Amino acid sequence: MTADNKKKTGAVLVQGGGIAGIQAALDLANSGFKVYMVERSAAIGGMMSHLKNELVVECLPKDLPEFLTVDVSGLNLNDSLHLSDIKLPAGVLSVEAEAGKNPVVVAVHALRAEEAEVPVAAVAEAAAAPAAAADKKGDAKKEEPKKDAKK
Repeated sequence: MTADNKKKTGAVLVQGGGIAGIQAALDLANSGFKVYMVERSAAIGGMMSHLKNELVVECLPKDLPEFLTVDVSGLNLNDSLHLSDIKLPAGVLSVEAEAGKNPVVVAVHALRAEEAEVPVAAVAEAAAAPAAAADKKGDAKKEEPKKDAKK
């Protein structure tokens, strides 16, 4: 049995349930380790927001890249990737970077807890209850003057 085929034993603790922590846990589990993950928030993962999808570059036609690859595997919760973090090919310059701008390209945020949905019928009943009570009071007041008028 070679070292590569040897069954791995033991357990690993991964601290942090962000994108990088989840990827590390998956890689370790696929390697045969038992994985435990701890996270301080109620949920693991995160939402990755692509804040910039286009990049204006200055280069010779022969140097124009068809696409840019950005590695986001190292981002954790509340991390962001700025324009200056993107490595451009030789001969390619970012117009924004040359102008001194460094916008956020990608950001990782915590997932929002889903708000409890209140059924529409319950909202309608709650809104109608004060109006119905006011109508009953108004009806009682209207009846009283009629009684006085008969005397």
